[in-house]
Amino acid sequence: MIKKSLGNFKHVFSYHSTPEIDVGKLVGVWPGQLDLEKSLANFIFGQNNIDYYLACSFNYLNTVKKYIMPNIKKYKVIYYGVDFNKFSYKKIVKRQKLKLKDKDIILLCPVRMIERKGILDMLNTVKILKDNPKIGNNIKLIIPTSKLSERNEFYMEVKTRIKDLKLNNNIKIISDKFLINDMPTLYALSDVMILPSYAEGLGIVLLESMSMKKPVIATDIPGVNEVVKHEKTGLLVPIKSPKSIALAVERIIFDEKLRNNIVEGGYKFVSKNFNLEIQVKEIEKLFKSIL
Repeated sequence: MIKKSLGNFKHVFSYHSTPEIDVGKLVGVWPGQLDLEKSLANFIFGQNNIDYYLACSFNYLNTVKKYIMPNIKKYKVIYYGVDFNKFSYKKIVKRQKLKLKDKDIILLCPVRMIERKGILDMLNTVKILKDNPKIGNNIKLIIPTSKLSERNEFYMEVKTRIKDLKLNNNIKIISDKFLINDMPTLYALSDVMILPSYAEGLGIVLLESMSMKKPVIATDIPGVNEVVKHEKTGLLVPIKSPKSIALAVERIIFDEKLRNNIVEGGYKFVSKNFNLEIQVKEIEKLFKSIL
């Protein structure tokens, strides 16, 4: 139905990257390199023939309305959808598959190997947790990532920092191995999923984790805080604060009531607002409305 409809309108435009604006105004915290994203957004928005703007979060919608297209009349937020059959909390995985033990406390941080994802903060977080006698060497961090060649310098910085902090036995970086179909396995064997980014559009990994009933910790930034409601669907922490992340991890580990509350709250929230089947129907409805 959607394919047949494509020729009947100009563009239903859905863009999920950072527009060419003052990046500080967008994320408030990240002055880093986003040249490709800004150039692409500038080109697309510059075409001036968009019938409808489809945003994946209110963060993006508000940014476009405020800085890019203040006079835009037709727009809609339709969140990403999660396939609950693929990302099922019923999935069981033996930890030995990744040479992990049942007693390990496994933190999962699925991010790209770039600075704005907060990876260095996570290394310091693990160091703090390792020094906690109640946790000690049981703490393990898994970072499934994509090691892009142009980011090799940062990757080497991460590896050096791990060595300097003496965390080689606590941190496992798995580069360019796991695809989307492999992610449920990683979520299933983890205890806590953490997204320590300085800038995000929404945070799909948060949705996937919640659908698998995993507690999440994330930085309190635009987009992400549309998903993570503090102490209701997860825990929010300030950016660039390893100590705050460590304290949040400790709360989840030692406070069973809190852990159960945010797990169930997160699952219900995602089920209601991010179900793939519902979101697809919403997009189809939008296409039909502008024919």
